[in-house]
Amino acid sequence: MTLPKARSTTDVDVPAVSVLYIGPAKSGKTTCALSWPSPLVLYFEPNMAGLIGTHDIPYLTVDDMKPDVISALQQVILPTILNGKIAEIVGERPIRTIVFDSLTELLGTHMSKSVRGAKETLKGFDDFGTFLYRSENFMHAQILPLVRAGFNVVCTCHITQMGGEPIMQKDARDKWVQVGTEPIFRRPAIPGRFRDLVASRFDAVLLTGSELVAERNAAGGVTGGRASSFFVETINPDRSYEGIGDGLGKQDGRFTRLPPRLDGRYPSLAKAWGFAETK
Repeated sequence: MTLPKARSTTDVDVPAVSVLYIGPAKSGKTTCALSWPSPLVLYFEPNMAGLIGTHDIPYLTVDDMKPDVISALQQVILPTILNGKIAEIVGERPIRTIVFDSLTELLGTHMSKSVRGAKETLKGFDDFGTFLYRSENFMHAQILPLVRAGFNVVCTCHITQMGGEPIMQKDARDKWVQVGTEPIFRRPAIPGRFRDLVASRFDAVLLTGSELVAERNAAGGVTGGRASSFFVETINPDRSYEGIGDGLGKQDGRFTRLPPRLDGRYPSLAKAWGFAETK
């Protein structure tokens, strides 16, 4: 081994980032993820609705990974990408972003299946411990190394919502009346303890949302149509999200420039982060 030469931190530049979009159904997770530069989509959802209307984006589905999705990823697809042979998957297309849509299906369905075998659900400490270990190893050994290889890693995750039920009690006339509402709690829809850890594995965690806005014509007049506008929040304003505190709270360095709410697609994020290229 030759003696290494120390380098200057001035020259340090991370060429890619890892981002987790998390939110309810139809809140724009896939739309935002596919806006990143030159994506390859690894699509684990049970239907193709999330890809309808997109233009010429290469993708693989679980049908391309049979009979075992996790084995196909760990032994074939991700090693091929990490070894610089992505052209064997996509041809000559330039790929800069790997999208995992969604972690809920990838881990909650396929990783869970690889752990539980013939059983219907994960059961007991052994199953959940194995699931946590394999999920952690999968993230550290194969998904996040894609960032070091120069690819942006963009993942989506569904949420599980609990609470919001009315709180009832009897009044002076012995009748049940509503006196309040249970707090709403949202958490990553991933089994076991890993749901409380997943967010901290990413450079940034973005909470997705959507709202209806009036469509306008070229002259600026309202047409009467309605369209969805997708946004992300970088704070947990009502503290209703559990398991994502570390991911949101650790936005330091270049990630502090994100405002509390902005358009969730790549050009807006790149501009807010000060990336040189915003295409």
